[in-house]
Amino acid sequence: MPDVRVLIVDDHAMVRSGLRMGLEGEEGIEIVGEAANGTQAITHCEQLNPDVVLMDLRMPQMNGVEATRAIHERWPDIRIVILTSFTEPDMVQEAMHAGAVGFLLKDSSLDELCTSISAAAEGRSTISADTLRILVDTTAGSLESILGLTELERSALESLFQGNRGEVVAESLGMQSSELDDLVTNILAKLSASRNNNH
Repeated sequence: MPDVRVLIVDDHAMVRSGLRMGLEGEEGIEIVGEAANGTQAITHCEQLNPDVVLMDLRMPQMNGVEATRAIHERWPDIRIVILTSFTEPDMVQEAMHAGAVGFLLKDSSLDELCTSISAAAEGRSTISADTLRILVDTTAGSLESILGLTELERSALESLFQGNRGEVVAESLGMQSSELDDLVTNILAKLSASRNNNH
C-alpha cells in the first residue's frame, strides 16, 4: 500500500516544522509539502496532489474554513483534517460544514495524529473526544432531544468524554474501531443538522 501523502498547512513555521519532524519518521506517511495559509494550500493541492491535508483554522489571507471549502469543492477525494484549539468551536462547526473529515486538538499525541491521518485517507471521519465535547457544548439544549442520539451513540459519547481512547471505547461496546468511526460520523451529522436548524 502506498504511503499517505500529507500536506501540512499552518501559518506558524515552528508548528509546521514540529509536525513534519514528528510525522516524517512514521511508517506509511510521506510529507509532500507545507503551506503557510489557505491560498498556498490550494496551490499546493493542485501541484502536489496530497491524500490528506492537516489544516490550521486561523491563518492570514485565507483561513482554514475557506481553504477547506475550496479544496473540498475542487478535489473531493482530498481528505482534510482540522487541527484546532479549545477557543474556536464555531470555526470547527464551519469547517465540518465545509467538508473536513477529521478534527484534532493541536496538543494531540503523535499516535492520535497518525491514526487520524490513516482514517482520513481511508475515507473515515475521526474526531478527538475533546473536540467532540466542544461541538456538543456549543449545541444548545438537551443532547438527546436535539440530536436524537441512539443509546449506543450516547454510550460511545460518554465513554469518549471520560477520556478513553477510541480502541478502548470500541472494545467496550463490542465493535470494531471502524464501526466506532462510523458511529462518530453519525453523531457529527446530527450535530451539523442541529446547528443548521438553530441558525
